[in-house]
Amino acid sequence: AGVRLEIDGSATILTSMYPGSSGAEVAWRSTVCEILGLPLEKSRIAPPRTDTCPNTGPETLSRGITICSKVLESCAQVINKRRFHEPLPIEVQRPFRLPTGYSKTADPASYDPFPFSSSAAAVIEVEIEHYTLSTSITGIWIAVDGGRILQPSAAMQRIEHGIYSALGFLHLEILELHHGQLAPSYSIGYRIPRFGNYPDPKIQLLQPNKKGPALGIGELPGMCIPAAGVQAISQASGIYFDQVPITPEVMYAYHASQQQEESDQPPQEEEEEST
Repeated sequence: AGVRLEIDGSATILTSMYPGSSGAEVAWRSTVCEILGLPLEKSRIAPPRTDTCPNTGPETLSRGITICSKVLESCAQVINKRRFHEPLPIEVQRPFRLPTGYSKTADPASYDPFPFSSSAAAVIEVEIEHYTLSTSITGIWIAVDGGRILQPSAAMQRIEHGIYSALGFLHLEILELHHGQLAPSYSIGYRIPRFGNYPDPKIQLLQPNKKGPALGIGELPGMCIPAAGVQAISQASGIYFDQVPITPEVMYAYHASQQQEESDQPPQEEEEEST
């Protein structure tokens, strides 16, 4: 990625990576403008073309925040040092470099293999209808350590969207294949979560190091929300589940299997009381 300070004093961001969301776009522009002392309207993103911009790779697994923002920050810092000593325009391009001391050949016990890893913890509260075995989500809590949050409102929106998508994986979205093909009946009956079907999630953004790097947060709800939901349903029903989605049909099958296992166990002989 790169940054070019134009003759008119505006900044152009050069990257072949598509921002993916308005939040990422604003985060890139804010990062550059903050360092160069420019208003946000004095920045723009060049069309993402590999023939005119550095090949930055795809925007996946939150690379737009974890990698591209860091590279743009480095480019803007270099321009800030050169801007009053060289004529405009000034263009700086930088590759992404791993933190100092990181080496793929080093002893695994001596370094962190995930130098830009984020983390999250989630709690789900559920109610199970006794006769129909339908599950209702009554509470959603999630705490996220995403490093330095560049755009808090965009981060909250991204996490909330991920939560609702993950809830669909938990107990709604059923996809069955027959001989490698999807039957038309399943595509018609395929259900996705709706905002009104769930309570508003309680989201807490943790920033233990506000001067540290920005970390990826978009994938965190998909990893911890279904797991928290499975644990909640298992505790509420007294049945251990190890799959998603958990539908009433799945719950009934697990309950019948548990009862069959209990009936197959031989009765325990009562210990004779000692006299």
